[in-house]
Amino acid sequence: MKLLSLLVFLLSFFTTQPLAFSNPLNLDLTKLYKLPPEISKFKYWYGDVDYGIIIYTGAEDISGFETELQLSFRGKKISSALVILGPAGLNSDNCIRKYKKVTKLLNSKYGHYTHISETKDPIMDDLITSIACDPVSMGIYSLKTYWKLKNFAIISLLTADEDGFYIEIEYIFMKVKNKSIQKLKKIL
Repeated sequence: MKLLSLLVFLLSFFTTQPLAFSNPLNLDLTKLYKLPPEISKFKYWYGDVDYGIIIYTGAEDISGFETELQLSFRGKKISSALVILGPAGLNSDNCIRKYKKVTKLLNSKYGHYTHISETKDPIMDDLITSIACDPVSMGIYSLKTYWKLKNFAIISLLTADEDGFYIEIEYIFMKVKNKSIQKLKKIL
């Protein structure tokens, strides 16, 4: 039930407009930022637009997940956003199951993924373990899922480090072309 409330939160949080016209987090990708943007459900932690990255923490745990948001800037415009779920809420028993549920949520919001990249080290065949997430924590197994949309691409990743497991969802924003350039290309 907790995961269901997370998925409902993510669905409502990333976009409230129809798919074709929405940007994740309802961010204005054409705006030149001087100050860190205020984002609901997150509080500013550190960073600066001029520095190129701003990091926010979740104002509250979402369904048992710790959350972090990183906005990257290029030329004072947002170029990418990275949402990190975990390590609280993910463990060696549920990391793959929760990753698949988050992938299913993203599929329902943005359409079916373009492709999945599954990397297995050959040593994994010799590993004897009853816990599915152990290979992830050892760095010999990884899952990445890709979506390609009109104005942005999404990469979802299941990863781990010494502190625990993480689900990273990265939104990479494509350059929005100037309408006058588009008109000129059409005329030519």
